[in-house]
Amino acid sequence: ARAFSRRVSRRSDKAGGEGCGQRPSCRTDGAEGDASPSARAQSSQSPRPTTMPPQEPSPRNGDPGSDVCRLRYDFQDRSTPLCMNRCGGKDQVVRQIEAQGWRSYEAPLPVILSQLVSCRPTVFLDIGANTGFYSLVAALAGAREIRAFEPVPFIADLLEANIGHTLRDDRQRISVQRQALSDQEGEASLHMPDQGHGLIETSASLDPSFRRHHSDVFPVAVTTLDRHLERNPLPRQHHLVLKIDVENCEDRVLRGGEASIARLRPLIVAEILPGADLTFYDDFLSRHRYRHFALKPPSQLVAMERIEASLHFRDHLLLPLEEDPRALLANDGPPRES
Repeated sequence: ARAFSRRVSRRSDKAGGEGCGQRPSCRTDGAEGDASPSARAQSSQSPRPTTMPPQEPSPRNGDPGSDVCRLRYDFQDRSTPLCMNRCGGKDQVVRQIEAQGWRSYEAPLPVILSQLVSCRPTVFLDIGANTGFYSLVAALAGAREIRAFEPVPFIADLLEANIGHTLRDDRQRISVQRQALSDQEGEASLHMPDQGHGLIETSASLDPSFRRHHSDVFPVAVTTLDRHLERNPLPRQHHLVLKIDVENCEDRVLRGGEASIARLRPLIVAEILPGADLTFYDDFLSRHRYRHFALKPPSQLVAMERIEASLHFRDHLLLPLEEDPRALLANDGPPRES
């Protein structure tokens, strides 16, 4: 295998580890539990979970802006505020990036993603967006349009709020899609893991076997990547980048997007965990003429013949054979072979 190293910060494991959290008791629109107007208008698209923990006191001093983490996103010649609500310490992603910087979370993915979306006009689909870290990174790196898929209603509310905190007058560049992507259209059951430790959920899954214990199961709207792109085609001369992190259902997203992938040749970052159907991925790479790179912390992009599912490197870059990874990733300094 050949590894390309770049100067990025140390990776942490998936924040929160096994399962996660309660509905956050933080403000999004200046009032406890309220979403932004656009979030309220869209909330009817997905029913809310039936089990909700009791509300707790609002953030510091009752000021919804006082619990916002404000960092600097420094990349290439950009130095821009990156702002996300801490939710009283319940957002695990925010805790990580506040302690060690935006490049540290699931490193080297934030930097790799910044490079992929900034090298040419890009539409970025954040599939499994959670509270929006990668959508915000893509926007700050220069992606022309971001579509953030998050089916859990109260997490989508926080995503909407974080867009407003960071982008303010440019928030329309990120559209929040309150549905899941899978290999079918209609409705499916989303399984929420045990919420005992009270953190914001990062491991909800359409796969009931992904976690052993669940605190709630509720229906969400689902569609396929192919149907979404039929209804919402890319602007002319724009390229597609996908980030797929849907807790062992990444193969379902790819199955539901076979036609679009064959036609548009997107750059794909997917989380692949132990238990994934590796035979599917081997066949996918062969049929679509893609190659595979493992994103190994803290700073390596490693070309591999076969996909390995490991908790030590969860994220994988799938590139069409015609794409040159050095050209795609050379815009934050050239790769250094190791």
